[in-house]
Amino acid sequence: MKMPAVQELSRQLGASSQTLGVVLEELERRNVLYRVPGVGTFTAKRQNVHIHLLHDPQLTQNSACPQPFWTMLFEFAQQRAITHNERFSLHTLPAPKQESSRMAEVLGVSGTRQSVSGVLGLGLGETDCQWLEAQSIPYVAFGSVGVPDVRMVALELYEHVRDALDVLHSRGCERIACWTERPPEAWFLEGLLKHGVDLNHYESLQKTPPRGVSPQEWGFEIAMARFRRPRAEWPDGLWVETDHMAHGVLTALTRLNIEVGNEVQVAVPTNAGSRVLWSYENRLIRLEIDPKEIIEEMYASLELQIQGQAPTHLRLLRRALRL
Repeated sequence: MKMPAVQELSRQLGASSQTLGVVLEELERRNVLYRVPGVGTFTAKRQNVHIHLLHDPQLTQNSACPQPFWTMLFEFAQQRAITHNERFSLHTLPAPKQESSRMAEVLGVSGTRQSVSGVLGLGLGETDCQWLEAQSIPYVAFGSVGVPDVRMVALELYEHVRDALDVLHSRGCERIACWTERPPEAWFLEGLLKHGVDLNHYESLQKTPPRGVSPQEWGFEIAMARFRRPRAEWPDGLWVETDHMAHGVLTALTRLNIEVGNEVQVAVPTNAGSRVLWSYENRLIRLEIDPKEIIEEMYASLELQIQGQAPTHLRLLRRALRL
């Protein structure tokens, strides 16, 4: 049950907000209450709350190093099992050969509010979401496609790439390459033009890695091919879409004795606490997100739905620029 705001409690009880703050903190420490940032304070003794964590392994099957996100999500769920008196279950989603039925396979055909209080989904597809909504099961998704915006926690894409372009431009980069598995969108090209980048030097990968080739291997192969060309044809600035692909790129540049941060500038999104790029961090333009922020936003949004409130907006997080 949700408690009134501190100001309302202060009015009702005739106590100062400072005193109530101390009392509420102590009750939270004793697991009598729990707080959800941006949502409110709730009594902790809830009955039959069962959260299901669903993960599509395709998100991480090519990762050489486990991202801290998955470990942190499990630890967060364990902590909530104690502080919020709720159960949780972990499920690996099967390959989407019959994607419309895999949710029923994992959660059970009779998935209802009683057996499934809510779902946190990683790598959900459109038909997965349609099945959950048909069952009236609250859910929040991350790293997914075809999900309604109000059910999503997502990372701000446009702003953080523009931040990277600003830094690349300020460091004198003119031949910028965008190494991504997706075709570049118009806004990215507009950003290059805004900075006076000559699009004759612009290069973009517009195809996915060959089957069976990891992001690291793909990044390594592309960098070895591009930087074996005459120096005048080298890009002097790189935007690399993922930290795992960037690891392969940086390995290739090291093998070719090309100094990152001097001969070529590299910008890449990263996760705080990830070990993928630890040995290179000080030489990179990093756009960093703390996985804890994503997890907290997912639980906060799900909590609102469990309390009976309809989701109203996309929860968008922005990466912090690290130089």
